[in-house]
Amino acid sequence: MAVAHAKFTGEIGVCLATPGAAHLLTGLYDARADHMPVLAIAGQQAHTALGAHYQQ
Repeated sequence: MAVAHAKFTGEIGVCLATPGAAHLLTGLYDARADHMPVLAIAGQQAHTALGAHYQQ
């Protein structure tokens, strides 16, 4: 959606993914191929929450 927003409006698209950025790769590749501005923010849960049946 961030790439589509950038393509149709000419403004920067913004996306967020936790944990990590693996889910953003396809969209970011598309944005780069079309020279569209996209800001991707990736994060990770606290180390103590990993593997603790906490939604990550």
